[in-house]
Amino acid sequence: MTDEKVVVVADIGGTNARFAHLDGRGQPGPLVALATADYPGPGKALEDYLRLSGRSRPQVFILALAGPVSGGEATLSAHEWRFSIKDLKDELRLDRLEVLNDFEATALALPLISPEELIPVGPRKTPKKGRLPLAVLGPGTGLGMAGLLPEGRGWKVVSSEGGYTALAPYDDRELAAWKILRSKHGRVFKELVLSGPGLTALHEALSLAAGREPETLSPRRIVRLALSGESRPALETVEIFCAWLGDAALIYNARGGVYLAGGIVPRIIEILVKSRFRKRFEDKGWGSSVVRAIPVWAITSPVQALLGCAGLA
Repeated sequence: MTDEKVVVVADIGGTNARFAHLDGRGQPGPLVALATADYPGPGKALEDYLRLSGRSRPQVFILALAGPVSGGEATLSAHEWRFSIKDLKDELRLDRLEVLNDFEATALALPLISPEELIPVGPRKTPKKGRLPLAVLGPGTGLGMAGLLPEGRGWKVVSSEGGYTALAPYDDRELAAWKILRSKHGRVFKELVLSGPGLTALHEALSLAAGREPETLSPRRIVRLALSGESRPALETVEIFCAWLGDAALIYNARGGVYLAGGIVPRIIEILVKSRFRKRFEDKGWGSSVVRAIPVWAITSPVQALLGCAGLA
């Protein structure tokens, strides 16, 4: 039914709001990216997208949002967006509106992502065949997680708030930084470190632990310095970030594979594939033999959540 209607898909995060119309093959067309902070809600952002793109108004709108969706209400965690899904549908005069968490949308996209858009983090080069549980997690403005489980002939998305589970240190260097993070924040949870703001917090904590005056750097600046080799502290920050990400990646018994998404992963892939990520991912005590068989890939596609929205449409 939706192939007879105009369909718009959107992926709205803490930084960017990406919109696209679906083409005749049901694929996202040219993207238009807007600054999320410029808008009070998704309705105004959609209107601006339509004005800028000159495209037709949609009858169907599939929206992935970086925040919880429950009980007919949706919230964008990084901004003061909270809205009723029914009210938004009425406001935009839509035949159909679907709102889902952005990592639920990314999970739905996993079977649709081409191998050319995947970089292995570990020994396996190609995705496993067959219908096995999959998982996705990714650091960006926050830390998103979701699982995708086979159900009948389709798939079932399992959402997660695993970013708020505790983060544990592995060695003395991490313990020293962890103690400083705990003294400042009270509780050290995964999203506190494994996110864009987390890179800044981790860099400051490692500096203090080494007896250096902490320098507050943006996540982009830390990544640039780490990649260029200009700053050993920045490189150490990204390397420990990758190691802790490896600890966090074991979720949902995802025997079909774990996928790394989010805005940070593509930028640090050069460091990630050489880091202790895979060692920490596999070092699970008695469970290590099981975990070694689980492949991990980094997703390079910038439209992963939009692909999931398109699949839902």
